[in-house]
Amino acid sequence: AAIIRASNEEELLATVCRIITETSGYRMCWVGYILPGKRPTLQTVALAGFDDGYLDVTQIPLTDSGKDFGPISKAISTGQPAIIKDILTDSSYAAWREEALKRGYRSTVSLPLWRDRSVLGVLNIYAPEPEAFPADEIELITGLAADLSCGATALRILAARDKAEKELHVLINQLREAQEEERRRIASELHDDIGQQITLLSFLLNRIGQLLEKQVPVDLTEVQKIAAELIGKVRDLSVNLSPAMLDDVGFLATLQWYLQDFSKKTGIQIDFRHSGLERELPRRITLAAYRIIQETMTNVIRHVKANRLELLIQVNKKTLDILVQDGGIGFDPAAVPGISTVLQGIRQRAQYLGGTFKLGLTPGKATKITVKLPFLLLS
Repeated sequence: AAIIRASNEEELLATVCRIITETSGYRMCWVGYILPGKRPTLQTVALAGFDDGYLDVTQIPLTDSGKDFGPISKAISTGQPAIIKDILTDSSYAAWREEALKRGYRSTVSLPLWRDRSVLGVLNIYAPEPEAFPADEIELITGLAADLSCGATALRILAARDKAEKELHVLINQLREAQEEERRRIASELHDDIGQQITLLSFLLNRIGQLLEKQVPVDLTEVQKIAAELIGKVRDLSVNLSPAMLDDVGFLATLQWYLQDFSKKTGIQIDFRHSGLERELPRRITLAAYRIIQETMTNVIRHVKANRLELLIQVNKKTLDILVQDGGIGFDPAAVPGISTVLQGIRQRAQYLGGTFKLGLTPGKATKITVKLPFLLLS
Protein backbone atom coordinates (compact mmCIF):
# COMPACT_ATOMS: atom_id res chain seq x y z
CA ALA A 1 0.00 0.00 0.00
CA ALA A 2 2.87 2.38 0.77
CA ILE A 3 4.42 1.67 -2.63
CA ILE A 4 1.14 2.42 -4.39
CA ARG A 5 0.52 5.66 -2.48
CA ALA A 6 4.05 7.11 -2.48
CA SER A 7 4.63 10.05 -4.79
CA ASN A 8 8.45 9.88 -4.66
CA GLU A 9 11.28 7.62 -3.53
CA GLU A 10 12.09 9.53 -0.33
CA GLU A 11 8.47 9.40 0.82
CA LEU A 12 8.32 5.64 0.19
CA LEU A 13 11.49 4.89 2.18
CA ALA A 14 10.39 7.05 5.11
CA THR A 15 6.92 5.48 5.16
CA VAL A 16 8.25 1.91 5.12
CA CYS A 17 10.68 2.64 7.98
CA ARG A 18 7.85 4.14 10.01
CA ILE A 19 5.55 1.16 9.34
CA ILE A 20 8.27 -1.31 10.34
CA THR A 21 8.88 0.37 13.71
CA GLU A 22 5.28 1.29 14.54
CA THR A 23 3.51 -1.96 13.60
CA SER A 24 6.17 -4.59 14.35
CA GLY A 25 7.59 -3.39 17.64
CA TYR A 26 11.12 -2.97 16.35
CA ARG A 27 13.32 -0.41 18.07
CA MET A 28 14.71 1.40 15.04
CA CYS A 29 14.80 1.14 11.24
CA TRP A 30 16.80 3.05 8.67
CA VAL A 31 17.80 2.92 5.01
CA GLY A 32 21.30 3.78 3.78
CA TYR A 33 22.31 4.31 0.16
CA ILE A 34 25.86 3.72 -1.05
CA LEU A 35 27.74 6.83 -2.19
CA PRO A 36 30.39 5.58 -4.65
CA GLY A 37 33.97 6.80 -4.60
CA LYS A 38 37.49 5.67 -3.72
CA ARG A 39 36.20 5.07 -0.19
CA PRO A 40 32.47 4.36 -0.51
CA THR A 41 30.28 5.73 2.25
CA LEU A 42 26.72 5.12 3.35
CA GLN A 43 24.22 7.98 3.30
CA THR A 44 21.16 7.82 5.53
CA VAL A 45 18.09 8.47 3.38
CA ALA A 46 15.29 7.35 5.73
CA LEU A 47 15.00 6.78 9.48
CA ALA A 48 12.27 5.91 11.98
CA GLY A 49 12.10 4.77 15.60
CA PHE A 50 14.54 5.39 18.46
CA ASP A 51 17.88 6.55 17.05
CA ASP A 52 19.11 9.00 19.71
CA GLY A 53 22.13 9.92 17.58
CA TYR A 54 23.26 6.32 17.00
CA LEU A 55 23.99 6.86 13.32
CA ASP A 56 25.95 10.02 14.15
CA VAL A 57 28.39 8.33 16.53
CA THR A 58 28.88 5.05 14.66
CA GLN A 59 30.88 4.59 11.48
CA ILE A 60 29.98 1.88 9.00
CA PRO A 61 32.98 0.53 7.02
CA LEU A 62 32.07 -0.58 3.50
CA THR A 63 35.44 -2.12 2.54
CA ASP A 64 37.38 -5.05 3.99
CA SER A 65 40.04 -3.71 6.38
CA GLY A 66 41.16 -7.17 7.54
CA LYS A 67 38.68 -7.20 10.39
CA ASP A 68 35.33 -8.95 10.66
CA PHE A 69 32.62 -7.37 8.59
CA GLY A 70 29.65 -5.86 10.34
CA PRO A 71 26.18 -6.86 9.11
CA ILE A 72 25.79 -3.84 6.81
CA SER A 73 29.05 -4.43 4.93
CA LYS A 74 28.30 -8.14 4.82
CA ALA A 75 24.86 -7.59 3.31
CA ILE A 76 26.32 -5.28 0.66
CA SER A 77 29.22 -7.56 -0.25
CA THR A 78 27.24 -10.83 -0.32
CA GLY A 79 23.85 -9.54 -1.49
CA GLN A 80 22.23 -11.62 1.28
CA PRO A 81 20.56 -10.71 4.60
CA ALA A 82 23.08 -10.37 7.44
CA ILE A 83 21.80 -11.15 10.94
CA ILE A 84 23.22 -10.38 14.36
CA LYS A 85 21.26 -12.62 16.72
CA ASP A 86 22.68 -11.06 19.90
CA ILE A 87 24.63 -7.80 19.84
CA LEU A 88 25.87 -8.51 23.37
CA THR A 89 27.79 -11.66 22.38
CA ASP A 90 28.47 -11.42 18.62
CA SER A 91 32.14 -10.49 18.08
CA SER A 92 31.50 -9.01 14.62
CA TYR A 93 29.46 -6.26 16.25
CA ALA A 94 32.07 -5.29 18.86
CA ALA A 95 32.81 -1.90 17.25
CA TRP A 96 29.22 -0.73 17.70
CA ARG A 97 28.14 -2.81 20.72
CA GLU A 98 28.41 -0.14 23.42
CA GLU A 99 26.41 2.50 21.57
CA ALA A 100 23.85 -0.08 20.46
CA LEU A 101 23.25 -1.43 23.97
CA LYS A 102 22.87 2.12 25.32
CA ARG A 103 19.85 2.52 23.02
CA GLY A 104 18.30 -0.83 23.76
CA TYR A 105 19.32 -2.69 20.61
CA ARG A 106 19.95 -6.43 21.14
CA SER A 107 19.65 -7.86 17.64
CA THR A 108 19.73 -6.51 14.11
CA VAL A 109 19.36 -7.50 10.48
CA SER A 110 20.62 -5.77 7.35
CA LEU A 111 18.97 -6.50 4.00
CA PRO A 112 20.39 -5.46 0.62
CA LEU A 113 18.32 -3.22 -1.64
CA TRP A 114 18.87 -3.93 -5.34
CA ARG A 115 18.80 -1.85 -8.48
CA ASP A 116 19.91 -3.03 -11.92
CA ARG A 117 21.54 -6.18 -10.54
CA SER A 118 23.71 -4.26 -8.08
CA VAL A 119 23.25 -3.40 -4.43
CA LEU A 120 22.04 0.17 -4.07
CA GLY A 121 21.90 0.26 -0.27
CA VAL A 122 20.66 -1.47 2.85
CA LEU A 123 17.52 -1.72 4.94
CA ASN A 124 18.53 -2.04 8.62
CA ILE A 125 16.21 -3.13 11.42
CA TYR A 126 17.02 -3.20 15.17
CA ALA A 127 15.07 -5.18 17.80
CA PRO A 128 15.03 -4.71 21.59
CA GLU A 129 15.50 -8.42 22.31
CA PRO A 130 17.96 -11.09 21.12
CA GLU A 131 16.98 -13.79 18.60
CA ALA A 132 14.30 -11.45 17.19
CA PHE A 133 14.66 -12.61 13.60
CA PRO A 134 13.68 -16.27 13.13
CA ALA A 135 13.62 -17.84 9.66
CA ASP A 136 9.99 -17.03 8.89
CA GLU A 137 10.52 -13.40 9.91
CA ILE A 138 13.63 -13.14 7.72
CA GLU A 139 11.66 -14.56 4.80
CA LEU A 140 8.96 -11.95 5.33
CA ILE A 141 11.25 -8.92 5.59
CA THR A 142 13.41 -10.19 2.71
CA GLY A 143 10.31 -10.07 0.53
CA LEU A 144 9.56 -6.62 1.92
CA ALA A 145 13.08 -5.46 0.98
CA ALA A 146 12.60 -6.81 -2.55
CA ASP A 147 9.27 -4.98 -2.87
CA LEU A 148 10.89 -1.83 -1.52
CA SER A 149 13.68 -2.11 -4.10
CA CYS A 150 11.16 -2.50 -6.93
CA GLY A 151 9.03 0.37 -5.65
CA ALA A 152 11.99 2.71 -5.21
CA THR A 153 13.27 1.84 -8.69
CA ALA A 154 9.86 2.48 -10.24
CA LEU A 155 9.54 5.84 -8.49
CA ARG A 156 13.04 6.82 -9.58
CA ILE A 157 12.16 5.95 -13.18
CA LEU A 158 8.98 8.03 -12.92
CA ALA A 159 10.97 10.93 -11.48
CA ALA A 160 13.48 10.66 -14.34
CA ARG A 161 10.63 10.58 -16.86
CA ASP A 162 8.98 13.63 -15.29
CA LYS A 163 12.31 15.46 -15.37
CA ALA A 164 12.81 14.54 -19.03
CA GLU A 165 9.27 15.70 -19.87
CA LYS A 166 9.89 19.04 -18.14
CA GLU A 167 13.19 19.47 -20.00
CA LEU A 168 11.45 18.61 -23.27
CA HIS A 169 8.72 21.11 -22.41
CA VAL A 170 11.35 23.81 -21.87
CA LEU A 171 13.07 22.95 -25.17
CA ILE A 172 9.77 23.05 -27.06
CA ASN A 173 8.98 26.45 -25.63
CA GLN A 174 12.47 27.74 -26.41
CA LEU A 175 12.00 26.52 -29.98
CA ARG A 176 8.59 28.21 -30.15
CA GLU A 177 10.06 31.50 -28.90
CA ALA A 178 12.88 31.23 -31.45
CA GLN A 179 10.28 30.53 -34.12
CA GLU A 180 8.29 33.62 -33.14
CA GLU A 181 11.46 35.71 -33.25
CA GLU A 182 12.32 34.40 -36.72
CA ARG A 183 8.76 35.07 -37.84
CA ARG A 184 9.06 38.66 -36.63
CA ARG A 185 12.32 39.06 -38.53
CA ILE A 186 10.90 37.66 -41.79
CA ALA A 187 7.66 39.64 -41.41
CA SER A 188 9.67 42.81 -40.89
CA GLU A 189 11.72 42.16 -44.02
CA LEU A 190 8.58 41.44 -46.04
CA HIS A 191 6.90 44.60 -44.85
CA ASP A 192 9.84 46.99 -44.79
CA ASP A 193 11.86 45.74 -47.75
CA ILE A 194 9.91 43.65 -50.25
CA GLY A 195 6.59 45.37 -49.56
CA GLN A 196 8.07 48.82 -50.05
CA GLN A 197 9.84 47.77 -53.25
CA ILE A 198 6.61 46.40 -54.72
CA THR A 199 4.84 49.61 -53.69
CA LEU A 200 7.58 51.60 -55.45
CA LEU A 201 7.21 49.36 -58.50
CA SER A 202 3.45 50.05 -58.54
CA PHE A 203 4.12 53.79 -58.32
CA LEU A 204 6.63 53.61 -61.21
CA LEU A 205 4.19 51.65 -63.34
CA ASN A 206 1.57 54.35 -62.80
CA ARG A 207 4.12 56.99 -63.71
CA ILE A 208 5.25 55.11 -66.83
CA GLY A 209 1.63 54.71 -67.89
CA GLN A 210 1.00 58.45 -67.55
CA LEU A 211 4.10 59.28 -69.62
CA LEU A 212 3.37 56.74 -72.36
CA GLU A 213 -0.25 57.80 -72.75
CA LYS A 214 0.97 61.03 -74.32
CA GLN A 215 3.02 59.20 -76.93
CA VAL A 216 1.90 55.57 -77.43
CA PRO A 217 -1.43 54.12 -76.35
CA VAL A 218 -0.65 51.48 -73.69
CA ASP A 219 -2.77 49.57 -71.19
CA LEU A 220 -0.94 48.77 -67.94
CA THR A 221 -4.10 47.91 -66.04
CA GLU A 222 -3.32 44.20 -65.76
CA VAL A 223 0.27 44.84 -64.64
CA GLN A 224 -0.92 47.33 -62.03
CA LYS A 225 -3.52 44.82 -60.84
CA ILE A 226 -0.81 42.18 -60.37
CA ALA A 227 1.33 44.67 -58.41
CA ALA A 228 -1.63 45.55 -56.18
CA GLU A 229 -2.30 41.84 -55.53
CA LEU A 230 1.36 41.30 -54.67
CA ILE A 231 1.21 44.15 -52.17
CA GLY A 232 -1.85 42.60 -50.56
CA LYS A 233 -0.29 39.12 -50.41
CA VAL A 234 2.94 40.43 -48.91
CA ARG A 235 0.93 42.34 -46.28
CA ASP A 236 -1.16 39.28 -45.42
CA LEU A 237 1.90 37.05 -45.27
CA SER A 238 3.66 39.54 -43.01
CA VAL A 239 0.70 39.73 -40.64
CA ASN A 240 0.26 35.95 -40.56
CA LEU A 241 3.94 35.43 -39.82
CA SER A 242 4.06 37.96 -36.98
CA PRO A 243 1.10 40.18 -36.16
CA ALA A 244 2.84 43.49 -35.48
CA MET A 245 -0.69 44.88 -35.25
CA LEU A 246 -0.84 43.40 -31.74
CA ASP A 247 1.63 46.04 -30.62
CA ASP A 248 0.28 48.79 -32.89
CA VAL A 249 -3.50 48.59 -32.46
CA GLY A 250 -4.00 45.94 -29.78
CA PHE A 251 -5.39 42.42 -29.55
CA LEU A 252 -9.06 43.18 -30.22
CA ALA A 253 -8.49 45.25 -33.36
CA THR A 254 -5.99 42.70 -34.71
CA LEU A 255 -8.39 39.86 -34.06
CA GLN A 256 -11.30 41.70 -35.71
CA TRP A 257 -9.15 42.33 -38.79
CA TYR A 258 -8.13 38.65 -38.91
CA LEU A 259 -11.69 37.37 -38.53
CA GLN A 260 -12.99 39.72 -41.21
CA ASP A 261 -10.23 38.60 -43.58
CA PHE A 262 -10.84 34.91 -42.74
CA SER A 263 -14.57 35.26 -43.35
CA LYS A 264 -13.98 37.07 -46.65
CA LYS A 265 -11.63 34.38 -47.93
CA THR A 266 -13.57 31.32 -46.76
CA GLY A 267 -17.18 32.49 -46.91
CA ILE A 268 -17.68 31.27 -43.32
CA GLN A 269 -19.81 33.61 -41.21
CA ILE A 270 -18.34 34.31 -37.78
CA ASP A 271 -20.36 35.17 -34.70
CA PHE A 272 -17.71 36.91 -32.58
CA ARG A 273 -18.57 37.85 -29.01
CA HIS A 274 -16.21 39.05 -26.34
CA SER A 275 -15.99 40.63 -22.91
CA GLY A 276 -13.08 42.15 -21.05
CA LEU A 277 -10.86 42.68 -24.10
CA GLU A 278 -10.79 46.41 -23.47
CA ARG A 279 -8.36 45.66 -20.63
CA GLU A 280 -4.63 45.76 -21.33
CA LEU A 281 -3.40 42.17 -21.42
CA PRO A 282 0.12 40.67 -21.25
CA ARG A 283 1.57 40.26 -24.74
CA ARG A 284 2.48 36.61 -24.11
CA ILE A 285 -1.23 35.98 -23.46
CA THR A 286 -2.52 37.90 -26.47
CA LEU A 287 0.08 36.38 -28.79
CA ALA A 288 -0.72 32.86 -27.57
CA ALA A 289 -4.47 33.53 -27.89
CA TYR A 290 -4.03 34.92 -31.41
CA ARG A 291 -1.93 31.92 -32.49
CA ILE A 292 -4.40 29.46 -30.96
CA ILE A 293 -7.34 31.09 -32.74
CA GLN A 294 -5.35 31.29 -35.97
CA GLU A 295 -4.28 27.62 -35.82
CA THR A 296 -7.76 26.50 -34.77
CA MET A 297 -9.53 28.26 -37.60
CA THR A 298 -7.05 27.61 -40.39
CA ASN A 299 -6.19 23.99 -39.53
CA VAL A 300 -9.23 22.58 -37.76
CA ILE A 301 -12.40 24.44 -38.72
CA ARG A 302 -11.65 24.12 -42.42
CA HIS A 303 -12.05 20.33 -42.08
CA VAL A 304 -15.63 20.53 -40.81
CA LYS A 305 -18.61 21.06 -43.05
CA ALA A 306 -19.82 24.38 -41.71
CA ASN A 307 -20.75 27.77 -43.12
CA ARG A 308 -20.69 29.54 -39.79
CA LEU A 309 -18.87 29.38 -36.49
CA GLU A 310 -18.99 30.96 -33.06
CA LEU A 311 -15.99 32.55 -31.33
CA LEU A 312 -16.38 33.60 -27.73
CA ILE A 313 -13.57 35.24 -25.72
CA GLN A 314 -13.97 36.17 -22.08
CA VAL A 315 -11.40 37.85 -19.90
CA ASN A 316 -11.88 37.04 -16.23
CA LYS A 317 -9.68 38.17 -13.38
CA LYS A 318 -7.51 35.05 -13.60
CA THR A 319 -8.01 33.55 -17.06
CA LEU A 320 -8.60 34.36 -20.71
CA ASP A 321 -11.15 31.84 -22.00
CA ILE A 322 -11.55 30.96 -25.67
CA LEU A 323 -14.43 28.97 -27.14
CA VAL A 324 -14.56 28.10 -30.85
CA GLN A 325 -17.61 26.15 -31.99
CA ASP A 326 -18.67 25.41 -35.54
CA GLY A 327 -22.16 24.81 -36.87
CA GLY A 328 -21.18 21.74 -38.85
CA ILE A 329 -21.35 18.01 -38.32
CA GLY A 330 -17.91 17.41 -36.81
CA PHE A 331 -15.01 15.48 -38.30
CA ASP A 332 -12.84 12.45 -37.68
CA PRO A 333 -9.27 13.47 -36.70
CA ALA A 334 -7.96 10.09 -37.85
CA ALA A 335 -9.14 10.86 -41.38
CA VAL A 336 -7.31 14.20 -41.58
CA PRO A 337 -3.54 13.86 -42.20
CA GLY A 338 -1.44 15.95 -39.81
CA ILE A 339 -4.35 17.21 -37.71
CA SER A 340 -3.12 15.40 -34.57
CA THR A 341 0.14 17.34 -34.74
CA VAL A 342 -1.79 20.61 -35.05
CA LEU A 343 -4.01 19.76 -32.08
CA GLN A 344 -0.97 18.77 -30.03
CA GLY A 345 0.69 22.08 -30.93
CA ILE A 346 -2.36 24.01 -29.73
CA ARG A 347 -2.43 21.97 -26.51
CA GLN A 348 1.29 22.56 -25.87
CA ARG A 349 0.94 26.28 -26.52
CA ALA A 350 -1.81 26.46 -23.88
CA GLN A 351 0.05 24.22 -21.42
CA TYR A 352 3.20 26.35 -21.75
CA LEU A 353 1.28 29.15 -20.04
CA GLY A 354 -0.21 26.76 -17.49
CA GLY A 355 -3.50 26.60 -19.38
CA THR A 356 -5.78 23.87 -20.65
CA PHE A 357 -7.02 22.70 -24.04
CA LYS A 358 -10.14 20.63 -24.63
CA LEU A 359 -11.45 19.27 -27.92
CA GLY A 360 -15.11 18.25 -28.01
CA LEU A 361 -15.95 15.89 -30.88
CA THR A 362 -19.36 14.25 -31.24
CA PRO A 363 -20.21 12.50 -34.53
CA GLY A 364 -22.85 14.44 -36.41
CA LYS A 365 -22.62 17.43 -34.08
CA ALA A 366 -20.61 20.61 -33.78
CA THR A 367 -16.90 20.65 -33.02
CA LYS A 368 -16.06 22.57 -29.86
CA ILE A 369 -12.60 23.78 -28.86
CA THR A 370 -12.12 25.29 -25.41
CA VAL A 371 -8.90 26.92 -24.17
CA LYS A 372 -8.13 28.57 -20.83
CA LEU A 373 -5.04 30.73 -20.44
CA PRO A 374 -4.29 31.74 -16.84
CA PHE A 375 -2.94 35.10 -15.74
CA LEU A 376 -3.78 37.63 -13.06
CA LEU A 377 -5.32 41.02 -13.76
CA LEU A 378 -4.44 43.63 -11.17
CA SER A 379 -7.51 45.45 -9.93
